[in-house]
Amino acid sequence: DIQQMLLRSLYQESKVAPEQVEYIEAHGTGTKVGDPQEVNGIVGVFCQSEREPLLIGSTKSNMGHPEPASGLAALAKVVLSLER
Repeated sequence: DIQQMLLRSLYQESKVAPEQVEYIEAHGTGTKVGDPQEVNGIVGVFCQSEREPLLIGSTKSNMGHPEPASGLAALAKVVLSLER
């Protein structure tokens, strides 16, 4: 799966083990094609060993798809969650 290959490559390059990741802010647009591909990529990389639960969220499920502002909304959500 190309998403799994990309995720593995990015985490290897950044020297972060997938097991260290506690939260993923998913793209999660609610499409029949995109969401299953995204979930399969996440499961294939982050859920291959025993670990603490992996938390997954998406701003789109909270407020809809803000189109061009979606990246900024997701970033704000993650930053605020790190502060708490």
